[in-house]
Amino acid sequence: MKATARNVDHSASSDIAARIEAIDWAQATADLDAQGCAVLKGLLAPA
Repeated sequence: MKATARNVDHSASSDIAARIEAIDWAQATADLDAQGCAVLKGLLAPA
């Protein structure tokens, strides 16, 4: 599973819409098709 956010700085951007937009959705779709699940790293901040 390779879907990751592209260069998202959680400290500067707490806006969830920006983090959602930063996700590589084509890769997430490919992961879902191939494996039935996808890890969306960078979507949520640790806090």
